[in-house]
Amino acid sequence: MGYGKINRKTVRGEQRTKVAPVKGGSRIEVQSAGFKDGNFATINVQGKMLVSQKTGKRGINMVALDPFKHELLANNNYDTYGDAKAASRFVKDFRKLPKSSVIAIAVKDEATNKLSGQAKEVLKSLGSQEIDNLKF
Repeated sequence: MGYGKINRKTVRGEQRTKVAPVKGGSRIEVQSAGFKDGNFATINVQGKMLVSQKTGKRGINMVALDPFKHELLANNNYDTYGDAKAASRFVKDFRKLPKSSVIAIAVKDEATNKLSGQAKEVLKSLGSQEIDNLKF
């Protein structure tokens, strides 16, 4: 569920935050297809297409959102099929994000050719259980 109004106050020297849920909740849709299965990646947040069939690129397409307001923190592509430096950029960019960020990832075409062990560990930390089985 997304959040709306945020109220912060200090109680006995401790900062407390109270947030009200976004009316209607959150809607995040992610679609992904390999080359032979449609070759596209899309990420839609609250009805806004952040990665479309036209803008999604080969490899990992990642969107990061603020968990309270769904403000866009990052919208990046990492061609971990063809670019040897893409996996390290992915790891570096991920580590800069606030720990509470909402992350959505869609892969277009192929993303494993130059995907590093560190990048796989990031994906595992997000909940991926099959990243070690992903192959071209």
